[in-house]
Amino acid sequence: CDLDYGFDFYLAALKFIEYWKEKDIPICMPKVCSMEENIGIVHEMTDLGLVMRMTKSGVDSKTAVKNQAVFDDTGRIHILTGINKGGKTTYVRGIGCLWLLFQNGLPVPGSFARMSPVRKIFTHFPKEEEKVYGQGHLGKELNKLKNILMQAEEGDLVLLNESLSSTGKDDSLAICTDFIKILSELGVKSVFATHLHPLAFGWEERNLCASVKSKVDSWTAGVETEQINGVKNHKATYKIEKGLPDGESYADEIVRRYGLSYNPTGHGDYYSEHKLVRNDSFSLLYQDFHIETEITEKTLSDIGMDSLIEFASNTDRSYAGFLKYLNRIPADRENISYRQEIFYELMANEAMAEDFIKWIEEVAAF
Repeated sequence: CDLDYGFDFYLAALKFIEYWKEKDIPICMPKVCSMEENIGIVHEMTDLGLVMRMTKSGVDSKTAVKNQAVFDDTGRIHILTGINKGGKTTYVRGIGCLWLLFQNGLPVPGSFARMSPVRKIFTHFPKEEEKVYGQGHLGKELNKLKNILMQAEEGDLVLLNESLSSTGKDDSLAICTDFIKILSELGVKSVFATHLHPLAFGWEERNLCASVKSKVDSWTAGVETEQINGVKNHKATYKIEKGLPDGESYADEIVRRYGLSYNPTGHGDYYSEHKLVRNDSFSLLYQDFHIETEITEKTLSDIGMDSLIEFASNTDRSYAGFLKYLNRIPADRENISYRQEIFYELMANEAMAEDFIKWIEEVAAF
């Protein structure tokens, strides 16, 4: 029943947050901003999935590198490049985890946070077998990305990890550029982790266009260079910071076929179709998004929440159904603030929290 649902969720969530506090992970309750502000600022963000992996490997979780998350008027779409195994994927997953916890009224891993709710969270994390070069794989990727564009609205969160790796570099760059242009005019928040370093350059002039709602900027995964026996070695710092990186085509035809091309005069086939869908068949569906949003199992898996909950469950704590409950998130400011008030009171008063947990367990036993 709904009552049991609430009890289970609050009990599991309290213990979930308690576990990370025991690991000395900075935890804070975000300030809930309006959707119109379209903002997301988190200081000393820690990816819980990374801490989980470190704990399982016997590594002190206090050594986990903390990063900043910044989505505001200076830039809401981040092109993230850098050294392989430099923490790019971990960072993207951490961003998704932030919003998932925030919109359930939970504290987030960080020392300070101001965040606007999103209506939907979109992810595109191709599996390794999907990164194989070939037109068939490219077509599948373009279909998935087009579905994101067809549904995304201003303020939504779009997380991309090595998307469009299934075609040549030049083709991939051309397609990604068009895709980012469309995202910037939709006004979403996004992180695009990519090996395409040239994609990070040349956005300054475009950011000045009146049609741009989300400016595009460049972030990089840090690297240190050291000399060992006269040989240069590059070492990842795992710091993600704002800055530029150091270093006959059939793509256009394929992109047009899938309706993903960018046309500055009319946004191409994609934009007119997008408008038609918005105004007609999906209009009733979109009216519900300000209340609650469904998160797909694929998205939960992409940002690592399934592994996170499984790990937490192995610590002999009660997390029954927590992941299942996270598949629907409130998308309105009032609902999130209400949930925050409950958790804030419980976290600020340990005795009350213990009594609350005991009471829930006793009631659930009937």
